Amino acid sequence: MVDSQHFTDAAADYSRLAPHLWDRIGADAVAAAGPQPGERVLDACSGIGSSALPAAAAVGADGRVDAVDLAGGLLDALRQRVSKRRLDQVRTHQADVLEFGQPGEYDLVQCVLGIMFFPNFTAGSRQLVTRLRPGGRLMLAVWDHGVMADIGMRAFHSIQRVRGEKLPDPAYAKSARENDEPDGADADARADDASDTAAGETDGDTVAGDKAGLSFDQIDTQDAFGPWMEDLGLIDVTVTVQERNLELDDELAWLVITGSGFRSMLSGMSDEQIEEVRADLLAGLHLDGFTSLNTSTLVGIGHRPE
Repeated sequence: MVDSQHFTDAAADYSRLAPHLWDRIGADAVAAAGPQPGERVLDACSGIGSSALPAAAAVGADGRVDAVDLAGGLLDALRQRVSKRRLDQVRTHQADVLEFGQPGEYDLVQCVLGIMFFPNFTAGSRQLVTRLRPGGRLMLAVWDHGVMADIGMRAFHSIQRVRGEKLPDPAYAKSARENDEPDGADADARADDASDTAAGETDGDTVAGDKAGLSFDQIDTQDAFGPWMEDLGLIDVTVTVQERNLELDDELAWLVITGSGFRSMLSGMSDEQIEEVRADLLAGLHLDGFTSLNTSTLVGIGHRPE
């Protein structure tokens, strides 16, 4: 997990990036989930409210949205947005969402780009399912496979050069390498792995229903995400790819690093070093003509059985 302090530190940059990225992703995901007037919604890992706010607008004054996040700085930004839009149906809570709420309390539980930060993303997602009333629905949005990995690795390599030391590869390194390989066998293997897990295949080290070593890049494809969600105990699962691209200038390219979870890579660096990283990253993007970032997401929706 990324320390919540990194997100608090990034709150201003999250807010600056939001109109270009986070709010678009949140609005698209919430539109797919279709909150109805008067419904109760749990918005998990709310951040600055990119999914909580459109949900609140949809449920109206008779509904309720509980927006939960560990990062106080992001919630402060959300509260300002709530006040500006007069969405009194939003209640903010600085808490661990996996320990928040009561069983069967919500019509809709939604988590946009958050489950990858759970200590165990399958166990955590199952915990979200318990918060649904019978017949309620869970909406999960995640990055499509490999999305964001390329720019993340570029920033990682810039950091290595500035620090002059070899660092352990980040979790998305494998996805970045796969982006340079032909499609086919790797994608099929990921789908097979997720299907096996959904079918209940386990080994001696299984934790909370996950196969030992199950990694996020084994479920983040349209074919694999559905079976994994069914294994959470959901029915009538649908998964759609919401395709989008972000056209980059220098400001937006750097905001993608400082206004996201990537910011944690800069921890412990001086202002001078961070400026060197920024210059090195942007120089590489210019050299390679990297001007458009794929920001596509998978949106999965499933229902808790009646």
